[in-house]
Amino acid sequence: MAKLNFEGRFYKLSPPGKFGGLQPVDVEVDLDRAALLVVDVYGLGFTAEEGAARLHPSAEDEDRLSWERVAGEAIVPALAAARRAGIPVVYAHNSGPRIELNRSQLGRTLNRTLSCDLEELFRERGVDGREYLTGSDDLFLETSVALGPKEGDYFIRKHQYSGFKDTRLDTLLRNLGVSTLFCVGFDASTCLKMTMVDAFELNYELILLRDATRAFEIPEDVARGYSFTERIIWWMEAHICTTITSSQFVSALDEISWRQPQLSETR
Repeated sequence: MAKLNFEGRFYKLSPPGKFGGLQPVDVEVDLDRAALLVVDVYGLGFTAEEGAARLHPSAEDEDRLSWERVAGEAIVPALAAARRAGIPVVYAHNSGPRIELNRSQLGRTLNRTLSCDLEELFRERGVDGREYLTGSDDLFLETSVALGPKEGDYFIRKHQYSGFKDTRLDTLLRNLGVSTLFCVGFDASTCLKMTMVDAFELNYELILLRDATRAFEIPEDVARGYSFTERIIWWMEAHICTTITSSQFVSALDEISWRQPQLSETR
């Protein structure tokens, strides 16, 4: 049984009037019962050969560099380390099933907030048109070869913020014997957070790689000198998870990898 030990971090919301704030905490993880959960890491442009991504409706061109930094410096190394160690890599990605998304509360809300058509935004290439919304060009949900699933990984399509809502994600994780989730993803404030909230309420232990995510920064917060990303991560550290860095994750897994056979052989 392989064990990983980290010095993690949480946010202490006591004592009243003088919170302890960010605090260290020792974390031990049984890798035989762990997986890396990857939420909504779609978009092209993360390798030199790929064309530019179709940006999120809220994003500007200069935002691309921030997402590229999160991807290249944190998510890609974490994916590679998990695969070397043989722990399951599980993707939960947005999709466009033919369920009249624009009539749903999600569709109505996002069409209003983002000034877009959710059914047009969530078209995919190579899916069964009887079940999913299809398209062939200018696709928002295209996945980079640098970030997308490899042979042996798991891929779950979702159609709400949470990867657990009306999907097979919980069934997959329970069949794999997973009780601890290392979490990464592109939008800390919506789909990653909501997926983690549902995982928490399903009693999974959650460890967020805090540099392997980002939220869309709110101009009003930036003007006041605040970071929405930091605030969301602090909220998660207070209420649902422990956090570590991607370099901690990679170093610990690589230390395990050279000392024993791949964990997947013992599952």
